[in-house]
Amino acid sequence: MEKKYKYLTLRKFGWKRIAKNTQRFGWKLFDAEEETTITETTEYEGTISGDKLTITPHTRSSSSTKMNLSFSRDPDRFVNLGSIRILELFYNIFFLIRRILARLLPLAYIASIVLMLLSNSVPNGELDTATTVFFYALGGTAVWLAMIILENIFAKIASKILIYK
Repeated sequence: MEKKYKYLTLRKFGWKRIAKNTQRFGWKLFDAEEETTITETTEYEGTISGDKLTITPHTRSSSSTKMNLSFSRDPDRFVNLGSIRILELFYNIFFLIRRILARLLPLAYIASIVLMLLSNSVPNGELDTATTVFFYALGGTAVWLAMIILENIFAKIASKILIYK
């Protein structure tokens, strides 16, 4: 069989854990490249005083760092690669769900804070919308943490099952 390749682009935080887990499924990390993007935005403000025009530049800069990981896997190096396919499928599903939750959870917390600031008193002792959104965000955080734990468990099981030639 021919080699398979896998490419991941991750945030810098936590990339080593993901690389280690991926290697436990028989993938070999052959490149880890750090990519830093710096963005500068300049806005110009013009003021007129009398007959004179004054232009003042306001420059803002921001940066983001990502890790580009490249993996390869040669199926001929393993005796029982097929026996971990289901584990790898579940690992990838939980990985995807966790990444989606990581994007949505900050929005849920921000929404609950904004709703708390805008809401009035709670009528009849019922939970208001802000509190409900906050509890959903807490539940999402618990699910996110559970996904990390399950990813680690699946990867460790796969490393115990996988047999190299």
